[in-house]
Amino acid sequence: MYDVAQIWRYPVKSMQGERLDATVIDERGLLADRGRALIDTETGKVASGSWAARRWADLVMWSSVYVDEPREGRCLPEVRISSPSGESLVSGTADVDEGLSQRLGRSVRLATAGAEGSGAMYGDGPVGSFWDVGSVHLVSTGALALLAEAAPSSAFDVRRFRPNLVIDSGEAVGFPEDEWIGATLAIGPSVRMRVTSRCPRCVMTTHAQADLPNDREILRTVARANAANVGIYAEVVVPGVVRLGDTVRVVQLPEVIGAG
Repeated sequence: MYDVAQIWRYPVKSMQGERLDATVIDERGLLADRGRALIDTETGKVASGSWAARRWADLVMWSSVYVDEPREGRCLPEVRISSPSGESLVSGTADVDEGLSQRLGRSVRLATAGAEGSGAMYGDGPVGSFWDVGSVHLVSTGALALLAEAAPSSAFDVRRFRPNLVIDSGEAVGFPEDEWIGATLAIGPSVRMRVTSRCPRCVMTTHAQADLPNDREILRTVARANAANVGIYAEVVVPGVVRLGDTVRVVQLPEVIGAG
């Protein structure tokens, strides 16, 4: 038996996220996760620290928070975006695109998921979203503990891996989530997720952000320890609400089908 140790939502793709005590999870993932993203106006592509690491490496130094809590069935609330120097911009204002472009040194516009034909970056991310592959990303505390033991001079902070849910896997050190591929997770009283694949890591994990330094040893350690994979992707089977401390059980599909 496991439990939910942390919940993370990322209002703007590739920027720092916000920790939550609870969240609605619908068929598309965490409500309002990656609700917005920057579009490079020269290329028309989503600004992403994952696939264009050199160009957008500094995005993870920026932070984003929703001005109001998102609600089901309503338009996304505005988001406050803060630069590394502390300057703040708010979506929906007339000068937000110009302000972001000036500070980033590249022409961008702030887009909303589902609007203007926005779509998944690649892989099997939900259409109309800014997710790269899966709609929910999970990492275990056991995986982070193993990596920390393998390279004690590096900071394997959960923020480097950008999960939605951190699963407390107890005192065991290792990658228990790798064994969940193809199974279904029962989280709390109602939510069910089918685990689809492991999560391959990229150079974004090494980037400096907030108080974390740039550290190339992060990715080297991940490569040695688990073939460059940390965490898993899952798709939502039964939506609901997830709260800190909710139990997490690994079950099989027949239990989900039979659950009323």
